[in-house]
Amino acid sequence: MPNTLHLASRQRRFAAFLVDYLAMSTLMRLGGAAGKSLAVVMSQAHAGSISQMEQASQVGLLFGSAFWLSVGIFLNYGILQGLHGFSVGKYLLKLQVVGLRGRELGIGTSLLRSAAYLVSYLPGFLGFFAIFWSPKRQCWHDLICQTIVIQRPVNAASRSEVIYLPSPENRDRDIAA
Repeated sequence: MPNTLHLASRQRRFAAFLVDYLAMSTLMRLGGAAGKSLAVVMSQAHAGSISQMEQASQVGLLFGSAFWLSVGIFLNYGILQGLHGFSVGKYLLKLQVVGLRGRELGIGTSLLRSAAYLVSYLPGFLGFFAIFWSPKRQCWHDLICQTIVIQRPVNAASRSEVIYLPSPENRDRDIAA
């Protein structure tokens, strides 16, 4: 019997996306607040005027938000998802991102997949809606990076669609599931 992968449901993928969005948004807001506070303290130490403190506050907010969002994206999507196949949201919803051959992504492919989200976002989120007509429930960023999102293996059988891992000699035939 061949190894099987159970495709993630659309609802679980969306819920995992929301969890990740909330986590990154929270990290960005906290980082922005910390950056703003640090900038105000530093501008007060140099006896700046009120307008200089306000300007420093805005710059601190911007840089703090950008820095901590970048750190969060790198850790969540690069390291965690690249090495283990899941982000925080996917972990909580028992999902995993794998290559079409069922292998973990690696940090580079995971970061590329995250950058490819732009392709799914830009034309009015159309790339995310591809999950409704793609046979393997892939968004455009999944198609670009040749990945699928599956339910992490559990003992109980799933109602999700099943994909068979390709054997080396029948790869093209098996992958067309």
